[in-house]
Amino acid sequence: MEEGPLYFYYRNQPFGEFTQKFISDETHFQNVLHLRKPIEALFYSRKHRSAVRSDWAQVKDGIMLKACMAKFEQHFRLQELLLSTGNRQLVEHTTKDSYWADGGDGSGRNQLGITLMQAADGIIREGKRLNKPIEAEWLSSQLIAVKPFGANLDARQSAHIRIPSEISQTCVYLYTKESFWYTLFNYTLREVIVPTCEQLKTFGPFSWLLYCSLCQIKTTKDILTVYRGLNLTDEQRQEFMEDHVVFFAFTSTSTNRVKAEAFGNTLLIIDLNVQHPYYPDQNIWCGSDIAALSVFPGEEEFLLKNKCVLDFVKYEFETEKSKHILYLRHIKPKIN
Repeated sequence: MEEGPLYFYYRNQPFGEFTQKFISDETHFQNVLHLRKPIEALFYSRKHRSAVRSDWAQVKDGIMLKACMAKFEQHFRLQELLLSTGNRQLVEHTTKDSYWADGGDGSGRNQLGITLMQAADGIIREGKRLNKPIEAEWLSSQLIAVKPFGANLDARQSAHIRIPSEISQTCVYLYTKESFWYTLFNYTLREVIVPTCEQLKTFGPFSWLLYCSLCQIKTTKDILTVYRGLNLTDEQRQEFMEDHVVFFAFTSTSTNRVKAEAFGNTLLIIDLNVQHPYYPDQNIWCGSDIAALSVFPGEEEFLLKNKCVLDFVKYEFETEKSKHILYLRHIKPKIN
């Protein structure tokens, strides 16, 4: 397995997708878009230094990390490509930049390469912070053990290469295991509206891998309804009765109503039978059946993806069981 540095920069060469460009000012963006050569864009930027925010030197690393996380979370093929690099050092290799790149001779900072390599050491860091170093080391060791399975992928050959099953199965298994990581991970995704750079470093990579894993396990085609039991106050229940409900965290449900009813005073009944607008023979994907990979297979778990949007349908009260019933439906995206 190749372990030397992996150099990237030019778009027509391997891993050129890692080079980062992102939009700020729309006018400048459009002007740059219509320039013929990259060197012209460089000269253009030097003529408009007044557009640079005054604290850019202090905040640019954090902003770049957020941009990179957004980029790789939204584009599955790029996620696979980044995963395929394994343990190799990533180096943006060009003489045109000595901060984000290596300056062409290795003397540059290579900050973009460093940003791309920031990954799952957050698990160890959080475990030590919560005085659970042994548990954290074990969780981290499980991920490290399967990293070689991704190192030999050549994601450039196809947009449809899948994450190796060894990696996806491990991520799902670790998610379902009762641990400080499960609690902290879900709390952060559910409650933190604007994550800090530190939280992005800690939770972003695992969130990305878990999402990718769900994408390739199973569609919702054969599972049309799932259930989730909760213990809610009247005020909390009212929040589910808005027009739309957003589950920002990954959300555990069950395909077995009886088992879900055993938890709490409220039962969510979630309809997943929503036809895909472009593929009539498919439903819109919103999660996967992970029962076979779970630490607790008997719970018959179906894991909804993060940022799942649902419509409120109706409310009922089941007198015999003293159970509040909330009917929700996976939302159909608007097609412009």
